[in-house]
Amino acid sequence: MTIYFNNRALELEKECNLEELLASQSLQHKAGIAIALNNKVVPKEMWKQTIIKDDDRILAIGASYGG
Repeated sequence: MTIYFNNRALELEKECNLEELLASQSLQHKAGIAIALNNKVVPKEMWKQTIIKDDDRILAIGASYGG
């Protein structure tokens, strides 16, 4: 199936949840990250229960510090 992660097409061989997808992108333990699935923010406590479907659009946004 094809999904879009940070605006780039990504082929997945099998269904997975949001936490597994983030692990595959080395983002599962990154602090200060927010995830939007199809333009809706998904709370971190829901990542494991949120199943990725064909044509989903996922955006990972990281907090930045400084001034």
